[in-house]
Amino acid sequence: MPLVFAGAVPLWRVRDGTGVTSGVVEGQGSVWLEALNHVGSRLAADVLDTVWLFPAYTRGKVESVLVLVSAYHSDPRRRRIITVHRTAGPEMEPVVRLLEHGVAPMERVNPLVDGVLRRLPEELAVDPPRRCVVGGEVGRWQALLAGEMIADRGGG
Repeated sequence: MPLVFAGAVPLWRVRDGTGVTSGVVEGQGSVWLEALNHVGSRLAADVLDTVWLFPAYTRGKVESVLVLVSAYHSDPRRRRIITVHRTAGPEMEPVVRLLEHGVAPMERVNPLVDGVLRRLPEELAVDPPRRCVVGGEVGRWQALLAGEMIADRGGG
């Protein structure tokens, strides 16, 4: 059964030249899934608090996707801030980079996401990221990987 959050929209959507299509993407074909698998290979599900999936975008023939993760820290009032950036194109192997940017007070995480939105190119800023609350629960993380989670639409 899919997990549903308030104000939710379907999670797995893809872009084409005209905008967001309405079809659900097969799990293995998703650029988000590759980035999320990269997160899962480096971090245990029980440390994942919230995941933001930014819209995929294309520049020339290269498609990129950004995933921002807040992860639990030893101090429960703070969160680790991690990004995963995946790029791929027809003439290049996919490149996935995970960077840990530091630690922030919990109340600063949502404003940080809003800041990322403000710095996006105008055409991307109109389509906010999908916010997926994992809450350290393995079942929610598995639902996200399976494309069964429904996510809040919006930044912080």
